Amino acid sequence: MGNPYQGANEGMKRSCRTCRWFRPDSDGQTGICTNPELEDELGLQATVRGRELHCRQGWNTDRWAAAADDIVLEIRVKSPALERADRQVRRVEESVESELRTVEAIVRAWDEPTGAEANPDSPRP
Repeated sequence: MGNPYQGANEGMKRSCRTCRWFRPDSDGQTGICTNPELEDELGLQATVRGRELHCRQGWNTDRWAAAADDIVLEIRVKSPALERADRQVRRVEESVESELRTVEAIVRAWDEPTGAEANPDSPRP
């Protein structure tokens, strides 16, 4: 006989499977996220694993939404340590984005025509 308590707390846990936007595939383990915010950001519906929380944006931030008939039994504790970790993650992400913009600018500058290439009417050496 299987464990009668297996999955008993599943409705209380934030995961794709317990989110209103999750549409399970036939295997029951994966599915599609139909969250409009995520669709707008990605331009498509993401394939996600039911046990994970694909839309997690930080230690204490996500786009999870309870299904209409669910009762959320979760307490979020405001923690200075979590807030510091979130700030550090945001700083690293901002730094990476800044470096990416720098690299993209270098690539664009590298690809721009110079000299005779830039002006086809100028005499070529």
